[in-house]
Amino acid sequence: ALQADIRNLEVTANKLQEFQREVQLREAKLETLKRILPADKETPELMKKVQYLAAQSNLLIRNFTPGATVNKEFPIEGQPSPKPGQPPPQGKQPPTEYYQEWPINVDVEGSYHNLGLFFDRVSRLSRLVNVGNLKIKNQPTPRASNTIAVSCVATTFVYVEASPAPAGARQ
Repeated sequence: ALQADIRNLEVTANKLQEFQREVQLREAKLETLKRILPADKETPELMKKVQYLAAQSNLLIRNFTPGATVNKEFPIEGQPSPKPGQPPPQGKQPPTEYYQEWPINVDVEGSYHNLGLFFDRVSRLSRLVNVGNLKIKNQPTPRASNTIAVSCVATTFVYVEASPAPAGARQ
């Protein structure tokens, strides 16, 4: 019996390097995911990035107003979720994870093509940012570099590790 235990442990020991490589790969993937969906708002850093991207795109930021966060939840991957409007099977709630949507009102001025460059650059940020509610108006006195005024909502996301905090509580 001891010889069988020793053989089983030797097999497990031989797989140790494989397990360690798997752990390293998963840790690297986790770091990538944390950049896409961070656990903090990182307001000053995000604002600096947006200002830099706007300057690169020859746009002038007129307004950058963060809004209140909205708590959301999604089922954990691989766990079955009930159909909308139906209770979970056997009265159990499926495990869920939480995130917050963080809308930021942004107003910029510039040209149409520079706006396109700006949105392209925002799409390349490592952090997930959606731009919506886009309103474009022409300038009353247009110039070559400033023909439109744009108002939009840039929504980014924050991963919440535990149950969600009240909206606006995490600053």
